[in-house]
Amino acid sequence: MVALIYELKGTTEILLYNEKKVALDRADYILAGNFPLGTQSLDLGLKNKYLARRCSLNENVLLPAVHIILNFHPSDLSRIDQHQLAICWKFMEAVGFGKQPYLAYRHRDTQNPHIHIVTTNILANGRRIRMHRIGLLKSDPAQREIERIFGLVRAKQTTPLIRQSDTNNIQELDYGKVPTKLSIERTTAHLMERYSFGDLREWNTLLKTFGIKCSLLQPSEKRSSTGLLYFITNRNGVSLSVGIPASRLKNRPTLASLEEIFRAHGEQVGSSLSRIRVVLGEQALLPENDRKIEDALLQQGIQLINNAATPTDTIFIDHLQCCTISISRLQQPFLRDIIIKGIPSQCTAQKQSNRERTLRIHGPKR
Repeated sequence: MVALIYELKGTTEILLYNEKKVALDRADYILAGNFPLGTQSLDLGLKNKYLARRCSLNENVLLPAVHIILNFHPSDLSRIDQHQLAICWKFMEAVGFGKQPYLAYRHRDTQNPHIHIVTTNILANGRRIRMHRIGLLKSDPAQREIERIFGLVRAKQTTPLIRQSDTNNIQELDYGKVPTKLSIERTTAHLMERYSFGDLREWNTLLKTFGIKCSLLQPSEKRSSTGLLYFITNRNGVSLSVGIPASRLKNRPTLASLEEIFRAHGEQVGSSLSRIRVVLGEQALLPENDRKIEDALLQQGIQLINNAATPTDTIFIDHLQCCTISISRLQQPFLRDIIIKGIPSQCTAQKQSNRERTLRIHGPKR
Protein backbone atom coordinates (compact mmCIF):
# COMPACT_ATOMS: atom_id res chain seq x y z
CA MET A 1 0.00 0.00 0.00
CA VAL A 2 1.21 3.48 -0.87
CA ALA A 3 -0.58 6.70 0.10
CA LEU A 4 -0.21 10.03 -1.67
CA ILE A 5 -1.43 13.24 -0.06
CA TYR A 6 -1.92 16.42 -2.08
CA GLU A 7 -2.83 19.87 -0.78
CA LEU A 8 -5.06 21.90 -3.10
CA LYS A 9 -6.69 25.32 -3.31
CA GLY A 10 -10.22 23.92 -3.36
CA THR A 11 -12.27 20.74 -3.40
CA THR A 12 -14.54 21.46 -6.40
CA GLU A 13 -12.20 20.40 -9.20
CA ILE A 14 -11.13 17.11 -7.65
CA LEU A 15 -14.71 16.38 -6.57
CA LEU A 16 -15.95 16.84 -10.14
CA TYR A 17 -13.11 14.64 -11.40
CA ASN A 18 -14.26 11.76 -9.18
CA GLU A 19 -17.94 12.28 -9.94
CA LYS A 20 -17.17 12.19 -13.66
CA LYS A 21 -15.43 8.84 -13.17
CA VAL A 22 -18.57 7.54 -11.46
CA ALA A 23 -20.75 8.81 -14.32
CA LEU A 24 -18.50 6.97 -16.80
CA ASP A 25 -18.78 3.78 -14.72
CA ARG A 26 -15.05 3.83 -14.02
CA ALA A 27 -15.41 4.43 -10.27
CA ASP A 28 -17.80 3.86 -7.38
CA TYR A 29 -18.80 6.38 -4.73
CA ILE A 30 -18.36 4.29 -1.57
CA LEU A 31 -18.37 6.51 1.52
CA ALA A 32 -19.28 9.91 2.95
CA GLY A 33 -17.57 10.27 6.31
CA ASN A 34 -18.77 12.78 8.92
CA PHE A 35 -21.41 14.41 6.70
CA PRO A 36 -24.77 15.39 8.21
CA LEU A 37 -26.55 13.04 5.78
CA GLY A 38 -25.87 9.41 4.90
CA THR A 39 -23.67 8.28 2.03
CA GLN A 40 -26.55 7.69 -0.40
CA SER A 41 -28.49 10.82 0.62
CA LEU A 42 -25.96 13.30 -0.74
CA ASP A 43 -26.08 14.71 -4.25
CA LEU A 44 -23.20 16.53 -5.94
CA GLY A 45 -24.46 19.96 -4.91
CA LEU A 46 -24.62 19.07 -1.21
CA LYS A 47 -21.19 17.41 -1.27
CA ASN A 48 -19.58 20.41 -2.92
CA LYS A 49 -21.30 23.04 -0.75
CA TYR A 50 -20.50 21.26 2.51
CA LEU A 51 -16.80 20.86 1.74
CA ALA A 52 -16.51 24.37 0.27
CA ARG A 53 -18.18 25.80 3.38
CA ARG A 54 -15.71 24.05 5.64
CA CYS A 55 -12.76 25.25 3.54
CA SER A 56 -14.00 28.84 3.81
CA LEU A 57 -13.85 28.87 7.62
CA ASN A 58 -10.22 29.97 7.53
CA GLU A 59 -9.42 32.39 4.70
CA ASN A 60 -5.76 32.58 5.74
CA VAL A 61 -5.15 28.99 4.64
CA LEU A 62 -4.13 28.98 0.97
CA LEU A 63 -4.41 25.21 0.47
CA PRO A 64 -7.42 24.07 2.53
CA ALA A 65 -8.41 21.08 0.37
CA VAL A 66 -6.78 17.67 0.66
CA HIS A 67 -6.76 14.89 -1.95
CA ILE A 68 -5.61 11.46 -0.76
CA ILE A 69 -4.95 8.46 -3.00
CA LEU A 70 -4.56 5.00 -1.49
CA ASN A 71 -2.83 2.64 -3.93
CA PHE A 72 -2.77 -1.15 -3.55
CA HIS A 73 -1.07 -4.12 -5.18
CA PRO A 74 -3.16 -5.97 -7.82
CA SER A 75 -3.05 -9.14 -5.69
CA ASP A 76 -4.85 -7.22 -2.90
CA LEU A 77 -8.02 -6.92 -4.99
CA SER A 78 -10.16 -9.38 -3.03
CA ARG A 79 -9.10 -7.90 0.31
CA ILE A 80 -9.88 -4.37 -0.89
CA ASP A 81 -13.33 -5.53 -2.07
CA GLN A 82 -13.99 -6.88 1.41
CA HIS A 83 -12.41 -4.20 3.59
CA GLN A 84 -12.39 -0.94 1.57
CA LEU A 85 -14.58 1.01 4.02
CA ALA A 86 -12.62 -0.18 7.05
CA ILE A 87 -9.34 0.76 5.34
CA CYS A 88 -10.64 4.29 4.67
CA TRP A 89 -11.81 4.72 8.26
CA LYS A 90 -8.54 3.38 9.67
CA PHE A 91 -6.32 5.54 7.48
CA MET A 92 -8.27 8.77 8.07
CA GLU A 93 -8.23 8.19 11.82
CA ALA A 94 -4.49 7.43 11.85
CA VAL A 95 -3.48 10.60 9.98
CA GLY A 96 -5.64 12.87 12.15
CA PHE A 97 -8.59 13.28 9.77
CA GLY A 98 -10.97 10.88 11.51
CA LYS A 99 -13.47 13.62 12.41
CA GLN A 100 -13.15 15.56 9.13
CA PRO A 101 -15.81 15.42 6.41
CA TYR A 102 -14.54 13.28 3.56
CA LEU A 103 -15.76 11.49 0.43
CA ALA A 104 -14.24 8.24 -0.81
CA TYR A 105 -14.30 6.87 -4.37
CA ARG A 106 -13.09 3.44 -5.47
CA HIS A 107 -11.61 3.69 -8.97
CA ARG A 108 -11.64 0.75 -11.40
CA ASP A 109 -9.83 2.25 -14.39
CA THR A 110 -6.38 0.75 -13.79
CA GLN A 111 -4.94 -2.66 -12.92
CA ASN A 112 -3.98 -1.44 -9.44
CA PRO A 113 -6.90 -1.01 -7.01
CA HIS A 114 -6.95 2.54 -5.65
CA ILE A 115 -9.21 4.77 -3.60
CA HIS A 116 -9.48 8.56 -3.90
CA ILE A 117 -10.48 10.56 -0.82
CA VAL A 118 -11.54 14.23 -0.94
CA THR A 119 -11.42 16.14 2.35
CA THR A 120 -10.23 19.37 4.00
CA ASN A 121 -7.62 20.29 6.59
CA ILE A 122 -9.89 22.94 8.18
CA LEU A 123 -11.45 21.92 11.48
CA ALA A 124 -15.01 22.82 12.50
CA ASN A 125 -13.62 25.64 14.70
CA GLY A 126 -11.71 27.14 11.76
CA ARG A 127 -8.27 25.96 12.85
CA ARG A 128 -6.03 24.07 10.42
CA ILE A 129 -4.70 20.55 10.79
CA ARG A 130 -0.93 20.69 10.69
CA MET A 131 0.24 19.18 7.39
CA HIS A 132 4.03 19.59 7.68
CA ARG A 133 5.68 16.14 7.47
CA ILE A 134 2.32 14.39 7.83
CA GLY A 135 3.55 11.79 5.36
CA LEU A 136 6.63 10.87 7.36
CA LEU A 137 5.14 11.19 10.84
CA LYS A 138 1.60 9.84 10.36
CA SER A 139 0.92 8.37 6.92
CA ASP A 140 3.93 6.05 6.80
CA PRO A 141 3.09 4.38 10.14
CA ALA A 142 -0.60 4.22 9.15
CA GLN A 143 0.24 2.40 5.92
CA ARG A 144 2.39 -0.17 7.71
CA GLU A 145 -0.34 -0.77 10.30
CA ILE A 146 -3.06 -1.19 7.65
CA GLU A 147 -0.86 -3.59 5.71
CA ARG A 148 -0.45 -5.65 8.88
CA ILE A 149 -4.12 -5.62 9.94
CA PHE A 150 -5.61 -6.46 6.53
CA GLY A 151 -2.82 -8.66 5.21
CA LEU A 152 -1.95 -6.37 2.30
CA VAL A 153 1.20 -6.53 0.19
CA ARG A 154 3.83 -4.33 1.79
CA ALA A 155 5.21 -1.43 -0.22
CA LYS A 156 8.85 -2.08 -1.13
CA GLN A 157 9.89 1.48 -0.44
CA THR A 158 8.58 4.72 0.93
CA THR A 159 7.09 7.12 -1.62
CA PRO A 160 6.94 10.95 -1.23
CA LEU A 161 3.63 11.43 0.50
CA ILE A 162 2.81 15.09 -0.10
CA ARG A 163 3.20 15.95 -3.73
CA GLN A 164 2.06 19.47 -4.55
CA SER A 165 4.37 18.90 -7.51
CA ASP A 166 6.31 15.88 -8.75
CA THR A 167 9.27 15.44 -6.42
CA ASN A 168 10.82 12.33 -7.95
CA ASN A 169 14.56 12.33 -8.62
CA ILE A 170 15.32 15.47 -6.62
CA GLN A 171 18.91 16.49 -7.31
CA GLU A 172 21.08 19.55 -7.90
CA LEU A 173 19.44 21.57 -10.65
CA ASP A 174 21.06 22.02 -14.03
CA TYR A 175 19.84 25.33 -15.43
CA GLY A 176 18.21 25.08 -18.85
CA LYS A 177 17.47 21.34 -18.85
CA VAL A 178 14.13 21.63 -17.02
CA PRO A 179 11.88 24.72 -16.93
CA THR A 180 13.03 26.98 -14.09
CA LYS A 181 9.66 27.31 -12.38
CA LEU A 182 8.98 23.57 -12.45
CA SER A 183 12.47 22.76 -11.15
CA ILE A 184 12.12 25.11 -8.19
CA GLU A 185 8.60 23.87 -7.42
CA ARG A 186 9.69 20.23 -7.35
CA THR A 187 12.70 20.84 -5.14
CA THR A 188 11.15 23.27 -2.64
CA ALA A 189 8.02 21.10 -2.26
CA HIS A 190 10.17 18.07 -1.48
CA LEU A 191 12.43 19.90 0.99
CA MET A 192 9.55 21.60 2.81
CA GLU A 193 7.84 18.25 3.30
CA ARG A 194 10.88 16.24 4.36
CA TYR A 195 13.18 18.71 6.14
CA SER A 196 13.03 20.92 9.21
CA PHE A 197 14.95 24.23 9.41
CA GLY A 198 15.02 27.11 11.85
CA ASP A 199 15.31 30.31 9.82
CA LEU A 200 15.88 31.72 6.34
CA ARG A 201 19.63 31.27 6.60
CA GLU A 202 19.25 27.54 7.23
CA TRP A 203 16.60 27.29 4.48
CA ASN A 204 18.97 28.96 2.03
CA THR A 205 21.80 26.63 3.04
CA LEU A 206 19.60 23.63 2.33
CA LEU A 207 18.51 25.09 -1.02
CA LYS A 208 22.14 25.80 -1.94
CA THR A 209 22.99 22.10 -1.99
CA PHE A 210 20.39 21.73 -4.77
CA GLY A 211 21.43 24.79 -6.77
CA ILE A 212 18.73 27.20 -5.56
CA LYS A 213 18.70 30.33 -3.43
CA CYS A 214 15.99 32.64 -2.16
CA SER A 215 16.26 36.37 -1.53
CA LEU A 216 14.22 38.40 0.91
CA LEU A 217 12.25 41.30 -0.56
CA GLN A 218 11.47 44.12 1.85
CA PRO A 219 8.17 46.04 1.72
CA SER A 220 8.15 48.99 -0.68
CA GLU A 221 5.77 51.39 -2.38
CA LYS A 222 4.82 48.66 -4.85
CA ARG A 223 4.76 45.83 -2.34
CA SER A 224 2.97 46.04 0.99
CA SER A 225 4.57 43.00 2.66
CA THR A 226 7.83 41.06 2.79
CA GLY A 227 8.31 38.48 0.03
CA LEU A 228 10.74 35.87 -1.30
CA LEU A 229 12.33 35.46 -4.74
CA TYR A 230 13.76 32.10 -5.84
CA PHE A 231 16.69 31.69 -8.27
CA ILE A 232 18.61 28.80 -9.83
CA THR A 233 22.34 29.23 -9.17
CA ASN A 234 25.67 27.74 -10.15
CA ARG A 235 27.93 26.00 -7.64
CA ASN A 236 29.36 29.33 -6.53
CA GLY A 237 25.93 30.67 -5.64
CA VAL A 238 25.72 33.06 -8.62
CA SER A 239 22.19 33.44 -9.98
CA LEU A 240 21.61 31.94 -13.43
CA SER A 241 17.87 32.57 -13.74
CA VAL A 242 15.52 35.45 -13.17
CA GLY A 243 13.89 35.49 -9.75
CA ILE A 244 10.47 33.85 -9.36
CA PRO A 245 8.22 35.14 -6.53
CA ALA A 246 7.24 32.47 -4.01
CA SER A 247 3.57 33.34 -4.56
CA ARG A 248 3.85 32.21 -8.21
CA LEU A 249 5.08 28.73 -7.31
CA LYS A 250 2.38 26.07 -6.98
CA ASN A 251 3.56 24.85 -3.59
CA ARG A 252 3.87 28.49 -2.35
CA PRO A 253 7.15 28.39 -0.36
CA THR A 254 6.32 31.84 1.02
CA LEU A 255 7.67 33.39 4.19
CA ALA A 256 4.39 32.65 5.97
CA SER A 257 4.60 28.95 5.01
CA LEU A 258 8.24 28.72 6.06
CA GLU A 259 7.61 30.38 9.42
CA GLU A 260 5.37 27.46 10.39
CA ILE A 261 8.34 25.14 9.85
CA PHE A 262 10.64 27.54 11.72
CA ARG A 263 8.42 27.39 14.81
CA ALA A 264 8.47 23.60 15.00
CA HIS A 265 12.19 23.27 14.27
CA GLY A 266 13.54 23.28 17.83
CA GLU A 267 11.63 20.12 18.74
CA GLN A 268 13.29 18.04 16.01
CA VAL A 269 17.05 18.56 16.37
CA GLY A 270 17.86 16.77 19.64
CA SER A 271 19.00 13.49 18.09
CA SER A 272 21.07 15.28 15.44
CA LEU A 273 22.81 17.47 18.00
CA SER A 274 23.74 14.41 20.05
CA ARG A 275 25.34 12.71 17.05
CA ILE A 276 27.22 15.86 16.06
CA ARG A 277 28.58 16.28 19.58
CA VAL A 278 29.75 12.67 19.70
CA VAL A 279 31.58 13.00 16.36
CA LEU A 280 33.23 16.29 17.32
CA GLY A 281 34.15 14.92 20.74
CA GLU A 282 35.91 11.98 19.10
CA GLN A 283 37.72 14.31 16.68
CA ALA A 284 38.85 16.53 19.55
CA LEU A 285 40.86 13.61 20.95
CA LEU A 286 42.91 13.36 17.75
CA PRO A 287 45.91 15.52 16.80
CA GLU A 288 44.80 18.44 14.62
CA ASN A 289 46.56 17.05 11.53
CA ASP A 290 44.72 13.74 11.86
CA ARG A 291 41.24 15.16 12.16
CA LYS A 292 38.81 14.34 9.35
CA ILE A 293 35.75 16.17 10.57
CA GLU A 294 33.84 16.24 7.28
CA ASP A 295 34.33 12.53 6.62
CA ALA A 296 33.39 11.61 10.17
CA LEU A 297 30.19 13.64 9.95
CA LEU A 298 29.34 12.17 6.55
CA GLN A 299 29.56 8.70 8.06
CA GLN A 300 26.66 9.82 10.26
CA GLY A 301 24.74 11.25 7.28
CA ILE A 302 25.57 14.83 8.28
CA GLN A 303 26.75 17.33 5.68
CA LEU A 304 28.86 20.31 6.76
CA ILE A 305 28.32 23.61 4.94
CA ASN A 306 31.11 25.90 6.07
CA ASN A 307 31.32 29.66 5.54
CA ALA A 308 35.01 30.63 5.61
CA ALA A 309 34.22 34.34 5.55
CA THR A 310 31.90 34.01 8.56
CA PRO A 311 32.75 30.75 10.37
CA THR A 312 29.95 31.27 12.88
CA ASP A 313 27.48 30.81 9.98
CA THR A 314 28.45 27.15 9.57
CA ILE A 315 25.41 24.89 9.09
CA PHE A 316 25.01 21.13 9.52
CA ILE A 317 22.49 19.27 7.32
CA ASP A 318 21.43 15.96 8.81
CA HIS A 319 20.09 13.86 5.93
CA LEU A 320 19.06 11.03 8.26
CA GLN A 321 16.91 13.11 10.60
CA CYS A 322 16.10 15.57 7.77
CA CYS A 323 16.93 18.80 9.54
CA THR A 324 19.44 21.65 9.50
CA ILE A 325 21.40 22.81 12.54
CA SER A 326 23.31 26.06 13.02
CA ILE A 327 26.69 25.87 14.72
CA SER A 328 25.32 28.27 17.34
CA ARG A 329 23.26 25.37 18.75
CA LEU A 330 26.48 23.68 19.88
CA GLN A 331 26.49 25.05 23.38
CA GLN A 332 30.02 23.86 24.19
CA PRO A 333 32.50 26.52 22.94
CA PHE A 334 35.31 23.99 22.41
CA LEU A 335 33.15 22.03 19.94
CA ARG A 336 32.43 25.19 17.95
CA ASP A 337 36.16 25.94 17.94
CA ILE A 338 36.91 22.52 16.44
CA ILE A 339 34.71 23.37 13.48
CA ILE A 340 35.81 26.99 13.07
CA LYS A 341 39.54 26.17 13.28
CA GLY A 342 39.54 22.70 11.79
CA ILE A 343 37.76 23.08 8.45
CA PRO A 344 39.89 24.46 5.58
CA SER A 345 38.66 27.54 3.76
CA GLN A 346 38.17 25.74 0.46
CA CYS A 347 35.08 24.12 1.99
CA THR A 348 33.24 27.40 1.54
CA ALA A 349 31.82 25.84 -1.63
CA GLN A 350 31.02 22.29 -0.50
CA LYS A 351 32.67 19.75 -2.74
CA GLN A 352 30.23 18.23 -5.19
CA SER A 353 31.59 14.75 -4.61
CA ASN A 354 30.85 14.96 -0.90
CA ARG A 355 27.35 16.27 -1.57
CA GLU A 356 26.60 13.48 -4.02
CA ARG A 357 28.00 10.91 -1.64
CA THR A 358 25.83 12.12 1.24
CA LEU A 359 22.65 12.31 -0.81
CA ARG A 360 23.31 8.91 -2.37
CA ILE A 361 23.98 7.12 0.91
CA HIS A 362 21.83 9.06 3.36
CA GLY A 363 19.59 11.08 1.07
CA PRO A 364 15.88 11.88 1.50
CA LYS A 365 13.54 8.89 1.27
CA ARG A 366 11.92 8.28 -2.06
